[in-house]
Amino acid sequence: MTSTAYVRDLISTALQEFDDRPLTANVRRAIRIANLVGDTQTAIRLSYELRDIGGDKTSNIRDVQRLMADPGTWHDPSGPASMALEGYLADRRRSPGTRDDTILAHSLDHMDFLDRVFAEIGDEKISDRQWTEQLGIDSRFNEIRSTVRYRVFMALCGWERQLSYQGVRERIFSAQRARVDQLLAQEAPHLMDMFNVAFRRLAEAAGGQPGVAVAEELSQAITSCRRILKAVADHVYPPTPGATTETGAKLDDPAYRNRLREYTKQAIDSGSVAATVEAMIAGVYDRFATLDRLSSKGVHAELALEEAEWCALNTYLVCGEILRIHERRSVSGSPAC
Repeated sequence: MTSTAYVRDLISTALQEFDDRPLTANVRRAIRIANLVGDTQTAIRLSYELRDIGGDKTSNIRDVQRLMADPGTWHDPSGPASMALEGYLADRRRSPGTRDDTILAHSLDHMDFLDRVFAEIGDEKISDRQWTEQLGIDSRFNEIRSTVRYRVFMALCGWERQLSYQGVRERIFSAQRARVDQLLAQEAPHLMDMFNVAFRRLAEAAGGQPGVAVAEELSQAITSCRRILKAVADHVYPPTPGATTETGAKLDDPAYRNRLREYTKQAIDSGSVAATVEAMIAGVYDRFATLDRLSSKGVHAELALEEAEWCALNTYLVCGEILRIHERRSVSGSPAC
């Protein structure tokens, strides 16, 4: 089961059992899910509903920071922690809509405890004034709990929709990745080894020291990508010494981009599809050029690594597309599209 499917199951269970569980149980579930999906603001916001008045301040802060994807934003006034606290304080005002900034900071469990205590005292044991005051507090407690219940339910619904879309994307990407891997294994298994080298170099670069100039691993990874494209060109359209296209473009060993372009023209019946594939190939070469410029300027590794990863992914997709066309053409003996 993928992590997305696991979280989606947690959300589904929480929604199905929402009306059968105590509010505090639903809040704890929502905090757990928010933490898993990276919704820091909601996780912190709901955590305040469970924390009672008092406790060691340093420990309280440390507990909340455990829920933060980036604890460095703790003091950021527009960060998730600040926004969560602001929302909590707004919801917990004793008298909403007035100038009274008094906060009812009782935890949900403490509210339930106070309800039980006042129920045991009984109306006959308190004065009319006390009864009126208590009625106001009880009413406000119920308003707070209703607001929390509403926010939890809406958060669960939002995450359910978000992960449903994400699950569709994952299924599409997983299916296409499996297809490309299958084509690589069947058509040109040596390319799998070359891709492994490229992605291993990227992983090594990602594990390096941040803030340094473009690492040697990145250069080697991009060199591997260039070699992969050439190997694909050699596979689908082997070089011919001295051969040229009708426009005079060379089709020898070094001119593998020309050979890829010529192959797509011959292999694809639709001119628009051929143009699309050519644009994909051109996009990879543009990324090669971008990385060359970044390298010459000595940019920091973080930017170069990001560009190199996109370059490797695009190389992977282009190779899969070309091999897909080659497979269809080999089976049918006619243009693929």
